[in-house]
Amino acid sequence: MLVNLFRRNQAVVLFGLPVLLAPLFPEVTPTLAPAGLTPPDQPVSLLLSLLPLPHHGWLWTVLGCLVCLGLAIQLAWTLNASELYARRNHLAAMFLVLLLALSPSGLKLDGALLGMPLALWGLRRIWAEQGQKQAAGAFFDAGLLVGLATLCYTPYLFLLAVVWSTISVMRPFNWREYLLPAVGAGILLFMAWGFLHLLAPGAWHLETGFSAGADRWPLFVAPFWVWPVLAAVVCGLFLLLSVPSFASDYARGVMREKNIRASLIAFFFASATLSLFTWYGGQPLPPVLLALPLATLFSSPVMKAKKLLWPELGAFALLALGLWQRWQ
Repeated sequence: MLVNLFRRNQAVVLFGLPVLLAPLFPEVTPTLAPAGLTPPDQPVSLLLSLLPLPHHGWLWTVLGCLVCLGLAIQLAWTLNASELYARRNHLAAMFLVLLLALSPSGLKLDGALLGMPLALWGLRRIWAEQGQKQAAGAFFDAGLLVGLATLCYTPYLFLLAVVWSTISVMRPFNWREYLLPAVGAGILLFMAWGFLHLLAPGAWHLETGFSAGADRWPLFVAPFWVWPVLAAVVCGLFLLLSVPSFASDYARGVMREKNIRASLIAFFFASATLSLFTWYGGQPLPPVLLALPLATLFSSPVMKAKKLLWPELGAFALLALGLWQRWQ
């Protein structure tokens, strides 16, 4: 049912995402930050706090739903355009929604979720220029997009390392190309700091985004003791099948595909590092940092499965756990 639907390479399949997402929003919950975003001291959150917007209610629920849908569609489109699977599919979009639903805060709008589409767009901007002789504009644009993502969630600044590692596997060394992403991100951050300094002097400094946050959400709040056990078993089985499948695809791929997969691996490690860094700093751990890499990995063995019984059972198990989490 679910897997069989999203394995298809048809745009109409994406209309199933709102149907899948609707039962995972059981109620309109108040936000935990003045502007509806967490952490509340990020530049975008500060800018939104200056607007006459409600601090809670249906508005932020609808925005969170739209951002989740947009990110899921963008992820599937990015992976399909990069030809990382044998056939185009929308499995990554399905898995992203299901994995986000496992966390009580996964489907709520926060800075990390809002900035992830920008970070993913920056990577796609570089991938599209593979093999081109002149790609300086793409590298500068990638830096600008990382800078925009940093305005939503400050630790995204570390994704510059992913941009540099992507450049290193795709092109011969040229120190100017490594400088351009940093220049693009630096210019944007400086302009944002100046703009905020005019509106609210001293309201934002870059280092404040790395300090401990006031809202300490746990990643998982188990509705019952057996819930984390079941979630660990289901995700662990998917991961156990995904790693060798992804490695097999990497070994058989042509050089262009290997370069993109190497960039994805760097992105996965960066997301894991940001997760640990955020947790160590006392901030709530953004679920999207774990859900997006796992959704990309889980799609690989499911796409190659000849019998759909086990993928369907796994997908419905994730859906059931998500519903249990959201409606506890």
